[in-house]
Amino acid sequence: MKITDLPVEIIRNHIIPYTYSVQSDNLCRDITTFYFTYHKLMERQKRGTVYLDYYWFLSMLNSEILQFYREKILHLTEKEFCKTNLYKKVLIICPHLKSIRILLGKMRRPDRLKFMLSF
Repeated sequence: MKITDLPVEIIRNHIIPYTYSVQSDNLCRDITTFYFTYHKLMERQKRGTVYLDYYWFLSMLNSEILQFYREKILHLTEKEFCKTNLYKKVLIICPHLKSIRILLGKMRRPDRLKFMLSF
């Protein structure tokens, strides 16, 4: 579906006002730390590309983030975490890169920074 296929009323009343609304400071800081964390992790991958296979790196990074999220944020054992909807419905079927983005997005700002310091 193209944007031109939408009725003008929907575009005028629902899409345009949202695109011009100011976002909260918390949301802006959250987006900034997400972007910073994600790109710093990918920069580390680029520096290590000579020595590491790209997919191996993503797999390793994904398991590190998953373990950090499970232990430090959710405080769950591996068995308990495997029973959650997040694990069953999202992380099992996602490729590593998408899973990394999902987990970083679910973390709070301080937790993302703690992960960066621990990795």
